Amino acid sequence: MGAIVVPRVMPADRISEIIRAAARVFARSGFRRAQMEDIASEAGVSKATLYLYFPGKLQLFHYILEHGTPADGVSVSPGDVALARTEDELLPHLGKELRRQSRLPSIDSCAATPEEEIVIEAELKAILGEMWDLLDAHRVQIVILEKSAQEFPELARVYDRFARKRILEQLESYLQLRIEQGAIRKLHLPGVVARLMTETMAWLGWKQLDGRLAPPYSRADALPDLVSTLAAGLRS
Repeated sequence: MGAIVVPRVMPADRISEIIRAAARVFARSGFRRAQMEDIASEAGVSKATLYLYFPGKLQLFHYILEHGTPADGVSVSPGDVALARTEDELLPHLGKELRRQSRLPSIDSCAATPEEEIVIEAELKAILGEMWDLLDAHRVQIVILEKSAQEFPELARVYDRFARKRILEQLESYLQLRIEQGAIRKLHLPGVVARLMTETMAWLGWKQLDGRLAPPYSRADALPDLVSTLAAGLRS
């Protein structure tokens, strides 16, 4: 069977409200525990109205992971967007998207730099800046995936393999290359430093936004000292 095609329905601004409401529910409850009743209540619509726009919570979940949420005041229409019918259809598609989105071109660029032109601080600025932008662009999806993965083991495996581990592998490969070139000091376990980098960026990128820190650190505030501290530690 093919994927579900969402029919064209109006008004489009109602779709935006539903999508944002669903994202809040998924972020609080995760996919497994979220119910269409919860989403309808959050959106201020009847459950019957909700089904006019999306066939079920899986399709809403898929749509948000694919497209994020529209900003307040922005009207959208899914149009003829193909959405998964089942979890078995969703997971491989999600894996493909996560693999594409978690690629760090800055590391490829660094790897191509001649040894005599290597500047570690500049490279870390580019890599961490790209990671920040990646987290910023997909913050809603990441929060929902993190929450949903707790009770959705199949999703957790896809998320780990194609997002978390992929980024870690890229960072570890970069560090190992620079060790071999003598550009940074020898590390006992480059993977530990790679994980330190990812966890730090995850906290700065979205974990700090849970309301316990006000105001959160901005990109301009956070990155300069982080880059210089990491660079100094790797060079010593």
